[in-house]
Amino acid sequence: MDEAGRTHAYCLEVHDTCVSKLMAGREKDFTFIKELLDRGLADMETFTSRAETISDTPQSDALRPRLERLEGYIKGAQSSLDLRPLQQLIADIRSRPQ
Repeated sequence: MDEAGRTHAYCLEVHDTCVSKLMAGREKDFTFIKELLDRGLADMETFTSRAETISDTPQSDALRPRLERLEGYIKGAQSSLDLRPLQQLIADIRSRPQ
């Protein structure tokens, strides 16, 4: 609240929120991401692009397993989402030297 009594709210951009949820890696987070993607509130290409930005951070070791779990979750939910951007990111990460 500022001096005039107005409340200010700061919100994460939806794709950044999805990456944050991805890294948390809970079942409910995968549900959240899938629903945003299914409903067109988030875009798969933008999401995977944002996820790639953390591939050079200390958390990067957890990125590929989380992406693989998300892919399996979406497939298991029989979603009509195009998984190619997600699968390409997984393949790119697998091909990087350790």
